[in-house]
Amino acid sequence: MPRKKVTDGSGGRKRAAGKKRGRDEFSSDDDLELDGSPGSDGGANHKRGPNKGGAKSQAGAAAVVVTEPEHTKEKIKLEGSKAKGQLLIFGATNWDLIGRKEVPKQQAAYRNLGQNLWGPHKYGCLSGIQIRTVASGPCSVTGHNSDGKYIARAQRIEYDCELVPRRIAIFIEKTKDGQVLPVPNVVVRDIACGINHTLVLDSQKRVFTWGFGGYGRLGHTEQKDELVPRLVKLFDFPGRGASQIYAGATCSFAVSEMGGLYFWGATNTSRDSTMYPKTVQDLCGWKVRNLACGKSSIIAAADESTISWGPSPTFGELGYGESKAKSSTTAQEVKTLDGIYSEQVAMGYSHTLVVAREESEQDKERLKKLPEYNPRTL
Repeated sequence: MPRKKVTDGSGGRKRAAGKKRGRDEFSSDDDLELDGSPGSDGGANHKRGPNKGGAKSQAGAAAVVVTEPEHTKEKIKLEGSKAKGQLLIFGATNWDLIGRKEVPKQQAAYRNLGQNLWGPHKYGCLSGIQIRTVASGPCSVTGHNSDGKYIARAQRIEYDCELVPRRIAIFIEKTKDGQVLPVPNVVVRDIACGINHTLVLDSQKRVFTWGFGGYGRLGHTEQKDELVPRLVKLFDFPGRGASQIYAGATCSFAVSEMGGLYFWGATNTSRDSTMYPKTVQDLCGWKVRNLACGKSSIIAAADESTISWGPSPTFGELGYGESKAKSSTTAQEVKTLDGIYSEQVAMGYSHTLVVAREESEQDKERLKKLPEYNPRTL
């Protein structure tokens, strides 16, 4: 529908009397009484306020509805994923089992809800349903030039959350001599969120990061926090832009327009951190189509294969199989998915979801051989 603006008879914007609205409050049609509508002349809705309709008629103000012409409105076409297939799952399926050999006695009711899946399983309750996209994991930092801290009471600091969408006003770059410059013409094409940091990819293939700077996850060669989106210099050169971005808990990834996979931050916080984007040598020569990050594990769909790695402890999210190694600090092909084409991968804290292609009869036959997982209920 066309967007509508309400003005008074003098052409100014109509504003409700009383205290000023905060930005977190929504206005509704109930707050506006248009000329000729019930209630504006003391009709059907005259009970909404004493003498409200009479006061308006005495003032002689008339409300005018202005309709924005169709040709002036920006039209944006949103495209969904073209991939589709069957959903596979592996990793932890019972939160109370993560980090334990068995569920504690006080959570005994949850003991049989699910076990760690060390290899790929078909998601039974979604059998026969074609999945187009899948996501799992946390979201992140606001980017409004504030860390959100406030003093709730003595010696207690809490954080203010954004409860409604709020536009990020500025993107910046920092020069070597410390100057802060605004970056114009940023048109966002993709967003990725870690636990405490966020990445943005724009239409010019530039990458911006902000949030908590620990372990170098922002890629600015320092561990300083950034409260507004800051340009990552490496991807601001001709032919070196990024085509994809991904965020882990304490790390970040980007695929360059030339196809190289870059990494910065840390997947294992007990080891050295990477303070700026570096190529992932283990995947040189591979075409990375899709990638996902968990707490410390990584999985990627590359060429016709699926590749994963992550330090111990893991709970099956790498998909190596029950009788195989449970973790790996170097990238390895997931042999349990041999012959199965991964359209998309997603990773949560300790589990992995895969959308597997199911087009040909050969694809269907390979998927039939996988065991099926059906979540249990209390």
